[in-house]
Amino acid sequence: MRDRSYYVYILSSRFDTVLYVGVTNNLIRRVIEHRTGKYSDSFSNRYRVYKLVYFEVTNDPYVAISREKEVKGWTRDRKNSLINSTNPDWEDLYEYHSGTKETRRLPQWFVSSGDTTPKSVSSADSSPQASQAGLRSE
Repeated sequence: MRDRSYYVYILSSRFDTVLYVGVTNNLIRRVIEHRTGKYSDSFSNRYRVYKLVYFEVTNDPYVAISREKEVKGWTRDRKNSLINSTNPDWEDLYEYHSGTKETRRLPQWFVSSGDTTPKSVSSADSSPQASQAGLRSE
């Protein structure tokens, strides 16, 4: 059986006024879908929520879905704190992967020893710091 990665992510609007929490098995594809307006009647398209400001990765889809529901239920202040804990400047993390930003400016947590492949976490360990990872295309 192939090991898969599942992502819980937060997108923000241009001026960080609107947040969207989602879950996917392919973060790169999903961000592109948000940005290109693939689903024209969607929340993210209506409110122009395209900036990837936070994500977690796990190898268990049930953990990812559960975590998405948990984060969606949080207050805005709590979501802001989660984002600030790993991305205090609210930079667009997708831009690092797509090459539009220089990788030398990557946040410290984003890359460990130059490795940009996702770090898998067990179902038992779904804490944000344990599950942060770099982006990769599949």
